Amino acid sequence: MVDELTLYEGWDLSKPQLITKPSRLFCLEPIGIGTPYIESIVSYTSRLAIAHTVQTGMLVMSEIAPLMKKEYAFDGKHGGLDKIFANQTRALHGTGMWAQSVVHAIEILTGKSNLSFLTMLPWAQVLPNKGLLKAYRAWCPFCFEEWRSKEQEVYEPLLWSLNSVTICPRHDRPLDYMCSYCQRTSQTLAWSSRPGYCHKCHSWLGTSEITSCDIGQLNKEDLNKEDLYKQLWITLNIGELLAVSPDSFVLPSAEQIKKKLSRYVEIAAKGNIALFAKQLGMNRTQTHRWCTGRTQPTIDILLKFCDRLETSLLELLTRDSIDYSFPKGMSFNQAAQRTDQNKKSSYKKQSNSEQIEKILKKVLEESPPPSLPEVAKRLGYKGSTALYYHAKELCHAISTRYEEHRKAEVSDQVQQILKEFIETDDYPPPSAREVCERAGISWATLIKYPEEKKAIIVKYRSYLKQFSNQRIRLINEEVRKIAFELHSEGLEPTESRVSIRMQKPKAILQKASINALKAVRRELGYES
Repeated sequence: MVDELTLYEGWDLSKPQLITKPSRLFCLEPIGIGTPYIESIVSYTSRLAIAHTVQTGMLVMSEIAPLMKKEYAFDGKHGGLDKIFANQTRALHGTGMWAQSVVHAIEILTGKSNLSFLTMLPWAQVLPNKGLLKAYRAWCPFCFEEWRSKEQEVYEPLLWSLNSVTICPRHDRPLDYMCSYCQRTSQTLAWSSRPGYCHKCHSWLGTSEITSCDIGQLNKEDLNKEDLYKQLWITLNIGELLAVSPDSFVLPSAEQIKKKLSRYVEIAAKGNIALFAKQLGMNRTQTHRWCTGRTQPTIDILLKFCDRLETSLLELLTRDSIDYSFPKGMSFNQAAQRTDQNKKSSYKKQSNSEQIEKILKKVLEESPPPSLPEVAKRLGYKGSTALYYHAKELCHAISTRYEEHRKAEVSDQVQQILKEFIETDDYPPPSAREVCERAGISWATLIKYPEEKKAIIVKYRSYLKQFSNQRIRLINEEVRKIAFELHSEGLEPTESRVSIRMQKPKAILQKASINALKAVRRELGYES
């Protein structure tokens, strides 16, 4: 009999956790997430290549490019990047298809998500690509040197690739564009891309000393305080955008920008976009397009808005409600008086959009309808651009109505001309092609008048039939006369003898001539 029971370790019979599919490339962690110095997608790609001990170009061509597009397959030739990207490698950091394609491919290969934050893709709805990115690579040599000396990972922040960023906010110095050794610029992505090193001569780009090797650039001491403050303000505003955390980020929309700018105009300038644009030093028509959402302002324009309206770029793009206080240094009442004094009297009378809309609505009822340039001339404008500015849809309606009226007039004129050709007593009547030439119209235009076209063709074909019958009758008479002459001379009227005496010898080969000769031969007894 057993006195004690032995307790054995139990088995865990629960379903084991599924092992995720391994990624093809290392699941490398991007540097600087949630900071203004977040890493760029090209820098991340270069570090991936280093981690796999291959050149960046080889990694892009063999792994990334085929996922971007099937046709992008590596053929073993050096310089394959140029065949795909040409000089557009900077677009990999932008808001367009290149950036979307490369981010999608690298996310598949690494298993990482939110790599779009290594580009400007999160801001695609509110920041157009125009003027957004630098044409060449830029860097801060002091940052490179500092990271290497502290044994930190060397990388290239997305901030440096933006065209508006010209200085390093950490060291208050201009960014470099040329290698101090080979004095050459570099593309954003190259076959031998490696953070901190020149793509051309492979030299180290970091330094802890101020040098004069950067041709065409300013050193810190050459920047006055005002310029330095302005450039720092721009860089910090853009850095604030890049520092937004991907986990708590809501993508902004173009509609938000439109509403905010329109609200600014309403509060600060009482809806007068021309005055608002004047105070901001911007083009009136272009400002109207921004406020109505027809086009998107570039990042430089948005920064200019933020500077004059005393708000940050992040607030303008993301915050639902912001302080609509009057812009600094603006006296809209005084500016309105100056603006009115500079306007022509005709423009002063019709500067209100509501007044112009009323006038244009009445114009739509006029008969015959006037052209838009005629209407603009009545109101004292040199051209119709100002009218489009105030009432675009009404202007389109006036132009469309005038064009339809003009086409109807032309149609009536063409019909009258074609009718004259149909009723004319000219002989022979002209063919359809001749009518087009004489009337100065194309064949395509004639097709648009099927009844007139049919009448012209029927009349011409009737003439051709009459002409053919008359011609046959004359040939028969000629053949008959020649045959009787030959018979009186004691010669048999054969085809060859008859043809020699005809005005057109080859006419004997025609069916009508042959039938006529047979008939006269039977009459003369040569054939039964």
